[in-house]
Amino acid sequence: MAVKIIHFAYFLIVLFSNDSVEAVIGVTWGRQSAQRLVPSQVVDLLLQNGIREARIYNANVDVLQAFAGSGIGLTISIFDTKDMRSLDAAQKWVLDKIVPYPNTNISRAVPEDMNNSLLLLTTFVAQLQVNNSPMEKLGLRCQSIAMRIYYGNPYGWARLENTYGRLGLSSVLDSMMFVHNALYDFGYGDKIKLTIPQPYTILKNITRPSEAEFRDDIKEDIGRYLRYLKDNDSPFTLDEPSISYLYENNYDLSFAFCDNKSTHVITDINGFVYTNMFEFMHDSFVWAIKKAGVPNLKIVIGLVGWPTDGHPEANILNAERFYKSLLPLVTSNKGTPMRPGAPIDVYLHTLTDENRLFLFDSFSRHFGIYRGNGEPKFKIDFSGQGRDIFPTKARGIVRMPKRWCVYNGEKENNKEIVMQEFQYACNATDCTKLAPGGSCSHLDFARNISYAFNMYFQFKFQDENACDFKGLGKVVTTNPSIGSCIFNVDVVQGVQKQMSRPITNGCKLHEMPKCAILLFLLSTFLALL
Repeated sequence: MAVKIIHFAYFLIVLFSNDSVEAVIGVTWGRQSAQRLVPSQVVDLLLQNGIREARIYNANVDVLQAFAGSGIGLTISIFDTKDMRSLDAAQKWVLDKIVPYPNTNISRAVPEDMNNSLLLLTTFVAQLQVNNSPMEKLGLRCQSIAMRIYYGNPYGWARLENTYGRLGLSSVLDSMMFVHNALYDFGYGDKIKLTIPQPYTILKNITRPSEAEFRDDIKEDIGRYLRYLKDNDSPFTLDEPSISYLYENNYDLSFAFCDNKSTHVITDINGFVYTNMFEFMHDSFVWAIKKAGVPNLKIVIGLVGWPTDGHPEANILNAERFYKSLLPLVTSNKGTPMRPGAPIDVYLHTLTDENRLFLFDSFSRHFGIYRGNGEPKFKIDFSGQGRDIFPTKARGIVRMPKRWCVYNGEKENNKEIVMQEFQYACNATDCTKLAPGGSCSHLDFARNISYAFNMYFQFKFQDENACDFKGLGKVVTTNPSIGSCIFNVDVVQGVQKQMSRPITNGCKLHEMPKCAILLFLLSTFLALL
């Protein structure tokens, strides 16, 4: 994970100067998919669409090499943050991830350790002026001496707020200082900035922005963290919430969009009016930071997006509306009521769906602007001009043959056996589109089974042995898709070189929250009757 020095001045102005006149629109990209685009295809796709910043959740060699020389600024991640608990470990990381890649522009890094409830909260994001942003190891852009390192896991924080108490945050900050010192030891201290992406759950419950303040159990450590950001000219990074926040707070759906059509309007004590969640959440953190005694920190939105499946309101029309109203607001440099005229850098979540992502909600795997085959799902103008256009398709895609695995109708009278095979297929793949409100939630018994069988078949790259299911499956060449429910034919898997550790499955039903599992299985069972 290296950084491009030749891009340093530009990156520094855009990301760290209060005098910047243009906001940055970047995207996140994860590889938690059974079939995924290869890094070179992703780089090409970003360049075609004029996207100059990316937050990447993987720091493998092939990823860093693909971004080298592209001019794309990257944000990268550290998964196993337990390995960063000493100065020696941090120095080794710098030697492994920065020094060898002088032609890569890494701008941020975010850790994603799903194996430990405490480490789940810790993420490093290196925001160097590098073109690589991996999420497995804290990767930095070494060719550009302007970088940020994000320390913190957005997925974990949002759902494990009780774990992120004083002990958790204090540990995160202590670990971060090892990286900070290692960067200075190798001469990168003034060039690479460290920052911790924060979720909305670190705030107390609020009804308007002026009420916002950090939770009492972490207030002392948050103060320590904010002072660190100020002293090191690093930005505060906020991961914006999505559908879940609206429903947790009984807000109307229209409050999610920045098109001034919301039926839910919030008027604050200073007379400022909020008609959308984006400005509401941004200014809530402006207030919280101000009350903590560090009022002028730049705020970067490290993650914001809208899912397209797995929930009644997660669909293409709403995603298109979300981005069409948000991006012109960002590029207008209008700012927010609390910070008028201040550009806001945002990272759209995410480039492609991830059908093996750790499952917190049934819609978690469907935030992709693109499908896994490199085709855009909806219209979006990455330039922020609000044009009614589709982004470009990924080039060089190799599809598997047009074959599907479906339920052959046998043993229908013995639903117990059929359900066992159905659950086996879903536990090994991704059946979240069958969840209530999902695009495949309307299927009958046979098609529910067929959908699960086909997902497993495609995950196994159409191995005919993967369509057996104790004699219940058969391979067909007639497309079984119906209405909005698409039975996928996936792309050939991109090779992922030098994996530092296997990607956790993250697609099994037992990994869903208990209430989500209950709703999902109940709705599916009823559909099967």
